[in-house]
Amino acid sequence: MKPALARHDAILRSAVEGWDGQVIKTTGDGLTAVFSSVTAAVQACIAAQRSLSEEPWADTGDLRVRMGLHSGPWPH
Repeated sequence: MKPALARHDAILRSAVEGWDGQVIKTTGDGLTAVFSSVTAAVQACIAAQRSLSEEPWADTGDLRVRMGLHSGPWPH
C-alpha cells in the first residue's frame, strides 16, 4: 500500500498544482489545498479523479477517492 499511497499523493498534488492551487496540509491519505477560484478547485478535483481512475493500480486494485470542496474564504 505504501507505493500506492505515494502515487495517490503525487497525482493529487499534480492536479492541485496544475490548477494553480497550493497544498497547505497533508493528512496521511488526504490533503487540504487552496485555490484562487472555485472553478480552479472544481477543475483540480475533476483532473485528480480522472488521473486516479486512469492509473494502473496493480496490487491494490482501483483506489476510490472522495473529495470535498468548501467554497468559502480560508481560513473560516
